[in-house]
Amino acid sequence: MTTATDRAQFLIEVPTEDTIRRLREELLLPESVTQAQWTKADAKPVPSFAALAQVDPKHTFKAGQFSLSISNAEGFFTNDVAGQLNLRSRAGAFTALFLSFAGLGANRKVLAYFDIQVFGPAGNSITIGGTGNPSTTVVSNQATGGQRMNIPFGMTATSDGRAYAYLVPTLTGNSCAWYGTSLYGF
Repeated sequence: MTTATDRAQFLIEVPTEDTIRRLREELLLPESVTQAQWTKADAKPVPSFAALAQVDPKHTFKAGQFSLSISNAEGFFTNDVAGQLNLRSRAGAFTALFLSFAGLGANRKVLAYFDIQVFGPAGNSITIGGTGNPSTTVVSNQATGGQRMNIPFGMTATSDGRAYAYLVPTLTGNSCAWYGTSLYGF
């Protein structure tokens, strides 16, 4: 017998265009009811205390803590200090980054900081969403000035202590670089 967690792990490991919808059907992602436009006024400093998990292109898996999967990435570079993953959406291809966190504690409030850069032109944007948060956040090149930024996104872990987050280019042709995500618990 497979559990919702087993099915979610498979969906994240083999993402398709239906992954977000199917995670919502399993109640592992909420139905999206609002969409917030991120602005520099929303910027918050990254906490100075230790993160529960830090995922980046050079550290993509840690047993019992986190994993990531990528669908149709344009580039994956680990030759510099931080490494980066470039995502560009293309017609007919589902492009996404999925993060899975475990061992967080039941229903724990967490805050993920996505270290990203949204490439130009000004209208390009990405959407961030995750477990326990019915809102998504849209981050545009115009809002960030094309600069590398840490974008906070609040989530609530599931009753079994898991949280799932995703980053998706909003429109065909949009692109961004992902440098990592740090997860903090409260």
